[in-house]
Amino acid sequence: MNSGFGPKPTTPRPSTAHADRTPPCLRRQTYVEVEGRLYELDGNNDGPLDCGPVGADGLLKTMVAYVQEHYIAAFPDSHYSLITLGPRQVA
Repeated sequence: MNSGFGPKPTTPRPSTAHADRTPPCLRRQTYVEVEGRLYELDGNNDGPLDCGPVGADGLLKTMVAYVQEHYIAAFPDSHYSLITLGPRQVA
């Protein structure tokens, strides 16, 4: 985890497993694309979680599918809010 001091890594050092399975209502995650891969950034984990390749449909659809499978299906009684920030897509 980068403390904000010193050189910043250019590519995340990914983990491939969740540190825990805390229900998502108690956590805050950010999803980013780096070199065609989806990464979950979560302060509860030791580092970025490699969630797999970003599909042909793009970052948003890949991320939504990942969240549905790994959080919403795993914790069906929880509440999950999703906010996206990015450029407006023209249909």
